[in-house]
Amino acid sequence: MELMATDGVQNITQDEFPPQSQYLTSDFILNRTKALKKKLDAANRSKHMELKRTGGGIIISFSTGMFELYRSALLSLYNVTPRVDVDATRSAKFREVVSITPDDNHTYTVQLLLTSSKWQVQGDEAYFLDHELSKLQEKVDSVLLQNNTDIDSVNNQMKEVLNQVTQIMDISNKDTMDTEEPPCGQESGQQNILVLS
Repeated sequence: MELMATDGVQNITQDEFPPQSQYLTSDFILNRTKALKKKLDAANRSKHMELKRTGGGIIISFSTGMFELYRSALLSLYNVTPRVDVDATRSAKFREVVSITPDDNHTYTVQLLLTSSKWQVQGDEAYFLDHELSKLQEKVDSVLLQNNTDIDSVNNQMKEVLNQVTQIMDISNKDTMDTEEPPCGQESGQQNILVLS
């Protein structure tokens, strides 16, 4: 089974953008290093999947490998194209939003939070938990069986890729910091970082 690194901060070429109505640009620039580290943290979660009910829906925290398998299962099972939210540079995805209406009586929306490997499910939560989650799990199990692997192996592969990319970015950032002139009034090695919460 070949895995592609889907780190949640993929570069996007103009040709890969969905039609204008299917993406939103946000007014911030994604900190790619921080986003990659969040994906790596998710890969190190002790549980591959954890559900939590909140006042605003259901939050599902995944390990990175499980997140990517469930994301693929969701998009293929319902043959949907998500609305993509990108940062201000229009070069990094941070969220996908999918609205699903499996029948006339049930509707729910899933926000796929790409950097933290979480889903936020809103709408008909009981139906999602009772019916939809099991369909998604069957799809994931089928993919794992077809590829003769298990979730631990997939997650470990994701960890390896994320570690490699993080190391490359750390080296690249270090080289950039060592060669750039610091802004006026700033010592070498200091960085101005805008953190959005």
